[in-house]
Amino acid sequence: MYYFSQQPRGYTLVELLVYIAVFTGMSIIVINSVIVSMESFATARAHREVASAGNDVMENMTRNIRRSTNVDTSASSFDTPTGVLSLDKLTGEETLESTTFSIDDGAVVVAVEGVSQGQLTSDMVEITSLEFSYTETAVSQGISVVIDMQHNQRNNINATFTSTIGLRESY
Repeated sequence: MYYFSQQPRGYTLVELLVYIAVFTGMSIIVINSVIVSMESFATARAHREVASAGNDVMENMTRNIRRSTNVDTSASSFDTPTGVLSLDKLTGEETLESTTFSIDDGAVVVAVEGVSQGQLTSDMVEITSLEFSYTETAVSQGISVVIDMQHNQRNNINATFTSTIGLRESY
């Protein structure tokens, strides 16, 4: 007499197809989650770069404007998106030093005594507008600064920075 043992003989084709379908579905979910996380990280980094660049430029301009004694209105360009600001500052023994802020090729550049000191913004952002407004009272002078910038790689990320600064040395 023959006895047949009931030993497992492997997986059927249907079971293999179900396992492959479940594995594929889970893989798609995991890969999609990784892609969304990477995109969120890149967007957050771009926001941080724009905010950092804007804060750095505003801080540098604010410091220079406050330390200035006079605004050279003849060398400055006010109320235009491609504004130029020329400031005079007393240094040493009654010597005037000229500092100029302007926009060049999408970057804010600074020049001292006509010699370029380089750009104030990183290559990751582009300045789309740099506008200065001049205010003068009987005792002081003031400058309003509006900077519009966007991220170079993610054009949908942009920011506007605004400040009004009084020249401390002008009164």
